[in-house]
Amino acid sequence: MRNTILLFFLLSSLMSDYQRGGEAPVDLKSKTEIIDAVGVKLDVDVFAPSSMIVSDNALIMPVRNMSMAFHVVPLPLTEKTFLAGTIGRGPMDFMEVDFTGIKALDQGFVVADAYGIKKCHLDGQRIVVDERDSTPGAGHNGTSVLDRGYIDMNVSPSHADYEFTMYTKSGKVDKYISKMPTFARPPKGLSPVFLYMKKWRVKPDQKYIAVFYCHFDRMKIINMSGKVVKEVLTDWGYTNMADDDMSRKCYTEMSSVTDEYIPVLHQNANSAEIQIWDWRGNLVRRLLIPGGATHFTIDWNNNKLYYFNNKEENTVFVADIKIGNYIPVN
Repeated sequence: MRNTILLFFLLSSLMSDYQRGGEAPVDLKSKTEIIDAVGVKLDVDVFAPSSMIVSDNALIMPVRNMSMAFHVVPLPLTEKTFLAGTIGRGPMDFMEVDFTGIKALDQGFVVADAYGIKKCHLDGQRIVVDERDSTPGAGHNGTSVLDRGYIDMNVSPSHADYEFTMYTKSGKVDKYISKMPTFARPPKGLSPVFLYMKKWRVKPDQKYIAVFYCHFDRMKIINMSGKVVKEVLTDWGYTNMADDDMSRKCYTEMSSVTDEYIPVLHQNANSAEIQIWDWRGNLVRRLLIPGGATHFTIDWNNNKLYYFNNKEENTVFVADIKIGNYIPVN
């Protein structure tokens, strides 16, 4: 009962903060749910991984400063964690994995590294590279594979006029899309590419791109030519919105998207929430996590949410969710 009262108070406080932030684009009360998760202690040191996906009935997480490229946690969290993916330059090896660009597929997953885009799958305790495409021109900052080539986020000040670069299959620049925003003032001497850092994903049917800004409560949906289809200034009211405050954290992580839903992690003042959007730019659901979260993923096939926080080491939290059938907070 005490925990229930505490959670209700926290939610009520966040609602009040939001209402002070500006006009709500959604009915918050009917779309907000407090997540009831169970923490599972892992048998190895895994603390706030850089990213994570569900693939081949396992949590797969790229890791840094290891002899192997990935931590693998078999599901349903009852077997031992192991390392997989040899670091090296061979056809089955990995080098400088793009942590932001790993994406689950219907079978296996795709990830970029220093030598190209690799489609892989988990086979026992090995990660097997099924296909490997060289991308000499791509910068690998969330690289997404397209039918006609690749798309990547611009992080170079020399390309500060546009947010994304499209490449041909051979790695040559095809075109730049989506003009760099101008709604805020960069700190003196700082390139706009850093002020407008973003989390982004391409829709599986390759018709749209979802963009969420790391330092601003703002999202947008653009088409593959860079034209804005929908832009939303959410203004949750939880953060200091000074236009040159680079310490501000808003949208900090994305998970694998579907043709229906876009999950994204938002940092609040004293908690975190996972927002579920659709491709029309509508907020479908808010999953409030009072203890906070650093990285997450959703197993869409089994309606499971997995996440880590920065408070409990080597612990993955799991919760049952169902986007289309939820109980709103009254």
